[in-house]
Amino acid sequence: MAEVMRLGEKKLSDAGIEVVNVDPLKHLAPVFEAANTVLHYEVVRVFAWERKNHADLISPLLQKMLLNGDKVDHRKYRAAQLVLLKARNLHDEFMSESGLDALITPSASSEAPSIGTTGDSVFNRVWTALGVPAIHLPTGKGPLGLPIGVQLTGSMSGDNKLLGVANEAEKVFGVTAYATNFSYQDRIVYWTSRDPVCLKASCSNTKTRQDSMFMDIETLLAKQEITDVVYRYARGIDRMDFELVRSCYHPDAYDDHGAFKGNVDEFISMVEDFMPRWTATMHFMGNILVEVEGETARAETYAVAYHRREFSDREGKDDVFGIRYVDRFEKRNGQWLIAHRVVATEWRRVETVPANSSRGQVGVWGTRDGNDVVDWIMGAKTPGG
Repeated sequence: MAEVMRLGEKKLSDAGIEVVNVDPLKHLAPVFEAANTVLHYEVVRVFAWERKNHADLISPLLQKMLLNGDKVDHRKYRAAQLVLLKARNLHDEFMSESGLDALITPSASSEAPSIGTTGDSVFNRVWTALGVPAIHLPTGKGPLGLPIGVQLTGSMSGDNKLLGVANEAEKVFGVTAYATNFSYQDRIVYWTSRDPVCLKASCSNTKTRQDSMFMDIETLLAKQEITDVVYRYARGIDRMDFELVRSCYHPDAYDDHGAFKGNVDEFISMVEDFMPRWTATMHFMGNILVEVEGETARAETYAVAYHRREFSDREGKDDVFGIRYVDRFEKRNGQWLIAHRVVATEWRRVETVPANSSRGQVGVWGTRDGNDVVDWIMGAKTPGG
């Protein structure tokens, strides 16, 4: 392929088309890995039905991809999507600022494969992930008599311009031209790196610029992840799922609940003893204000915490608190969790609950034994379904 690229460059230059060499594009360094993450996550969902019903008919190659996809959780998938969003913006900016109409790269590592395989997509996977147009132009035949050629890629939404470039290039390469209304006037760039995989090794220590719009997207993702943690805490505490509660904190986090102050292990030990004293609790999370500052964030959550104690032979009570959870979140290893929590109390109301209440008599009631509706709803069968 190196010889094909050299010959392609010479033919274009001889035809009067300006060709310039550039180093491997640094902003593309993380794209290949991110694209693989997205691919493996999505392939598991695309083939979920086939995997469930006809697993024996799935090819070994696809089986391997599915197993790899099982290891990719939603957090990794979302992070990979963010990497691709940034790279798309930076690539479009690079093409515009450089005044380039197209990049010319290898289409594949060798000539077209024989029947039985579609070949390796390594040379176009990056461009697919970026969402840019790509056109393959055959330039001749390889040792086996099968087509061999180059690939032209453009900028996002630059399909028309790329078609114009390809129209001129295919005339130079001696390929049968198709009638178009496009014209080529500017420049083609010859990209010397032949394998997108090598970008990671050559640019691993390079920090790319981040457009403010995509910084905003990263902030929005941070806010959503932090909000999910706050909600997850409410579920964990009300269902007495204490490992779920623990998952909301960094291991060295500190919690100040007023009467209790201590580390995460001490907090979990306290609630394991405290929560069973109540017949039911409900932590209703209201408005949440999240302010992100780099790798830290302040989250202020208004909440009403209901604690009910019922008895069959005597009156019980509702102990209700109006509170604010004021948290410092920190992002460590790509994950936002609570590093320091202070519970600020605004008001408290205690009310009497009559003896022998109607709990459990009508409808589905919440439980705290691992058999709550939230634990079984995903596997529930619809009557008649």
